[in-house]
Amino acid sequence: MNATTRRALHHALDQAKLSQRPGSRLPKHGGHTASKSDDKLFQLYGIVSAGFVKIGVTRDVYTRLRQYETHSPVGFDLVFRAPGTYELEGALHRKLRSAGYHYKGEWFFFDRAVRSYLADLERLLIDAVPTEDRWLYHRVEAA
Repeated sequence: MNATTRRALHHALDQAKLSQRPGSRLPKHGGHTASKSDDKLFQLYGIVSAGFVKIGVTRDVYTRLRQYETHSPVGFDLVFRAPGTYELEGALHRKLRSAGYHYKGEWFFFDRAVRSYLADLERLLIDAVPTEDRWLYHRVEAA
């Protein structure tokens, strides 16, 4: 990923607005250091289950979803998918954590504010993708 694209993705993260969760205590700062190269483009994703959203990053969202289906006893929905890196995933985790939405690991409380934030962020991140590649992020709604 070139420096211009990386700056555009981080700018999109900053532009999406998220207010602090009402009545929440700010948890201790945490996070992980990615072992994968931040220079390779991955896909950020969010899956929702039982009022929580898991924010992750992968090369292939649909393969990852099949893995979750195999190991999860409860259903989930894909609510967010956009281009990104492990570095951007960490920044998104920190943003949600600092706003008081962290539950545990890569799971966060999912409410209207987070849904709106992720929708705005998804749109901004996809807008940073060259026009000819945006079809990769087109959502096909079930009939």
